[in-house]
Amino acid sequence: MCAQQNLALGTGTNDEKKNNDFMQLRSILAPRCLHLSIPTIPERVLVVDDDAIILSFYSLTLARAGYKIDAAADGEQGWGALCATDYDLLLTDNDMPGLTGVELVARLRRAGMTLPVIIASGSTAPPEDDDGKRLGLSAVLHKPLTSDELVGAVRQVLPHQRAGPAFTQQLGAPAAASMSPNQQRFGGLKKPLTFLRTENSPSTTPTFMNALLESHRIGSHRRESLPLPSRSRTTAIKRILVADDDAMVRAALAALLQSEGYAVDEARNGIETVTWAIEHSPDLVLLDLNMPHLDGWRAFVRLDHVTPLVPVIVITARPHQYKEAVRLGVDAFMEKPLNIPVLLRAIKRLVSETPEQHVSRVTSRAFVTRLLSSACP
Repeated sequence: MCAQQNLALGTGTNDEKKNNDFMQLRSILAPRCLHLSIPTIPERVLVVDDDAIILSFYSLTLARAGYKIDAAADGEQGWGALCATDYDLLLTDNDMPGLTGVELVARLRRAGMTLPVIIASGSTAPPEDDDGKRLGLSAVLHKPLTSDELVGAVRQVLPHQRAGPAFTQQLGAPAAASMSPNQQRFGGLKKPLTFLRTENSPSTTPTFMNALLESHRIGSHRRESLPLPSRSRTTAIKRILVADDDAMVRAALAALLQSEGYAVDEARNGIETVTWAIEHSPDLVLLDLNMPHLDGWRAFVRLDHVTPLVPVIVITARPHQYKEAVRLGVDAFMEKPLNIPVLLRAIKRLVSETPEQHVSRVTSRAFVTRLLSSACP
């Protein structure tokens, strides 16, 4: 193409000729340069949360949206990461043992770090407006967050990041009428960044997750592109019932399981758990023990009578319960803090069983409740 261009070179001095040649070449090549695809460097986000389920959910969701993610399980680990690495954004919980989110932000501001910060908190007393402005917060979001809300907030703070096609299809922008309060707030976030304050809402979220999820850390065993699970048209999506009285734990587990390709239902107490299982026949039940109306053990006994083919994994922070799980014949048992990779593997194994395989396993004389290793605090 360049050979087809006629370069009329001047006849002046050597310097003039060189200048004329350069100007003509630039006029030919410049339009073509505009069409070059210049690769962009993924923006790097540090996620800090002491709840391993939420930490994993945030990390996976943002990684799928095209961001480079590092994860820290508490404020001190987050501070260490901030000192060692340059980040484009900090996404942090506030209610953490030791160094809280607000204290972490105050420390990094005193150190002269100017990166934008989003605090996602389930606290009944989020930072005041004045504190947010003083600390330079980009947004304060109220948990629990959906995938759309999380990615929407980060995109508002880092507007130059674009998601890949697969993620765009999964997390398309919802209609305004169906937006949650958090999503509606994102629409008002403009540059320069303003401090967003959400309504106060009570939370009973336990801060029992202190371990980083090794398989989900960037640079560990995470899939490079983190694609959405592929399923053939003939494969039915497995449905899991999450039974826990803590709304935030339910939401975090549901989001994590949905990101793995499962359909998820939720139950707030033992009675809802048994009723839902009878009416909808889930492929697996994740069952907490500390629930109102009907606790986890009593709910399991009823489930075992009415839906004996549905596998159950008991997850609990109540100590010394494994012997009872063995006595009752629970399929699997895990103490909190949860080891998410181990839990996901157990779920995949159990939902892949046929009814015949399930009956053969639980009626075998060698059957014993599988004790799943929990995360180390």
